Amino acid sequence: MTNRNSTRQEHADGVNRLRPYFLVGDILSSVGVGVFTGLVCSALIEPGWYMLPAMLACMVLGMVLALLLGVLVFYRYFGAMEVIVPTMFTGMFAGMAVGMMAAVTAVEWPLAAGLGALIGLVTLAATYAANSMISGRIVS
Repeated sequence: MTNRNSTRQEHADGVNRLRPYFLVGDILSSVGVGVFTGLVCSALIEPGWYMLPAMLACMVLGMVLALLLGVLVFYRYFGAMEVIVPTMFTGMFAGMAVGMMAAVTAVEWPLAAGLGALIGLVTLAATYAANSMISGRIVS
C-alpha cells in the first residue's frame, strides 16, 4: 500500500512541476489567436461594410483561424482539450470586436493586435473562472 501512495505523490509532484508550462501555454495560445485574428480581420474588413455582416463574417473567420492555429501549433504542445475552449472563444470574440470596429473606421494593426491580445487574456481568465466554478473550487 505504501508503494501506491508514493506513486500517487510522485504523479502529483510531476503534475505540479508542469503546471506553469501549461499556464504559459494557455496564455500564449489565447493571446496568439487573439492577435492573429485581430490582424486578419482588420486587414479584410474595410469601412463601409455593414456592422452585422462584418461581425458575423469575422466571428466565423476567428473560429476557423483559432482551429487552424490550434491544430498546426498549439494542440501538440499544450493539449487539445485544454486549449480549444479558450482559443475558440478568443477567436470568436476578437473577430467580432475587431470586425465591428473595422466596419466603422479603419483599424490600425497595433490597435487590432492589442485588442485581440486583451480579448485573449480576458477570455482565458473567464474560462479559468468558469472551470473553477464548475469543478467546485472557489474563485476569489
